[in-house]
Amino acid sequence: MLMLKHGLATTVACACLMASPVVTAESPSMASPALSGWVRQALTANPQLQAAEATIQAAEGRYRAADQALFNPELEVDFERTDLSTGSAGISQTLDWSNKRESRTEVADRERQIAAESFRQEKQRLTADLLKALADWNTARTIAQVSDQQRALMNRFVNLAERRRQAGDLGQIDLDLAHLAASEAGFQKSRADEEMIRSDQAVLALTGQMPIQRPPFDHSLPDIEVGQDTIEPLLDNLPAIRMAQAKIAAARAGVKLRTREKRADPTVGFRLGKEGSESLGGLTFSIPLFVRNRFQAEVDVANANVIQASRAAINLRRQTSAQLMAAARIYQNARQSWLNWEASGATRLSQRTELLDRLWQAGELRTTDYLVQLKQALETEISAIEQQGRLWQAWSEWLLASGQVEQWLNLKMAGD
Repeated sequence: MLMLKHGLATTVACACLMASPVVTAESPSMASPALSGWVRQALTANPQLQAAEATIQAAEGRYRAADQALFNPELEVDFERTDLSTGSAGISQTLDWSNKRESRTEVADRERQIAAESFRQEKQRLTADLLKALADWNTARTIAQVSDQQRALMNRFVNLAERRRQAGDLGQIDLDLAHLAASEAGFQKSRADEEMIRSDQAVLALTGQMPIQRPPFDHSLPDIEVGQDTIEPLLDNLPAIRMAQAKIAAARAGVKLRTREKRADPTVGFRLGKEGSESLGGLTFSIPLFVRNRFQAEVDVANANVIQASRAAINLRRQTSAQLMAAARIYQNARQSWLNWEASGATRLSQRTELLDRLWQAGELRTTDYLVQLKQALETEISAIEQQGRLWQAWSEWLLASGQVEQWLNLKMAGD
């Protein structure tokens, strides 16, 4: 009996040690090449990012269109046959008197910048989503492995309890408790499998395929220092902030364009012809008279757009700054909790299982107490795995909030 007990407890201790992550001494300053390569490959094949990249190409096309001349020359031919045959041909050209083309080009250029920053923002968001999905995937699989080990241990324990019951060394209540513990382990395994399926779905939706191998996750992540002198540069480089500034510039360019559109563009031309045997020649000049509509309402709308874009940019910076500070604090809290676990929790867990083993072998621990404490040890192990997942979630959120996700992964892609 003692040999069977020792084998079960030793297996429990080994399962806990195998599930415990191995922590490196040094904190990585950059992601591993395998993780960077996996993310880069997933981004390259992501249709949502490809659609965002197409918006840049569309903005480039609009910029080229805006840089073209506003007016083409007009050719006019006239022929009349009466007692005298009259014919003439002329050409006229409307002049961009107030240089609307320049203003249109400036607006299109700002819109091109907005599209580029929108692409950067979408790329960073998708990259962070990939990291979080991969972290969930890694966590779900590790928990499923531990749950599978737990179920195997509980099934083994039931077999041991039945043999002890047959030998008269165990009461019916303890045997029933062993069966209940095995059923609970089965339920835990089922829940873990469900989470694994959900994590599979999340990764598949982002990448279109499941990774053959899990990209390695470094278990130690760098510390961060956040202060006012570091926040402002981070904010200035965020795609959302840069896009907001580009929207303000586009709105101001729109005011300039609407103001110039209030100025009429004249049309000049000349014509040559014959009337009978007489030669004809003439010059034409026309200009619209903006009397009934001076187009001031369009200028007012453009000015209101500037105010709206400016206020929106201020509000966005305020919200983004708060999000960045919150992301930093959440990450620091998660990291400190993980460091505390590394420093003491992992060691105590292995010591706990060894102590349970010794007490059970010596007959100083009842089966009920052994099961309760063993369950607590396994639940603590699962909590540690979940905390590691939360740490990676917090790290991904910080990278996104600070705009450093591409830098950390060392991503260089076509179109950047």
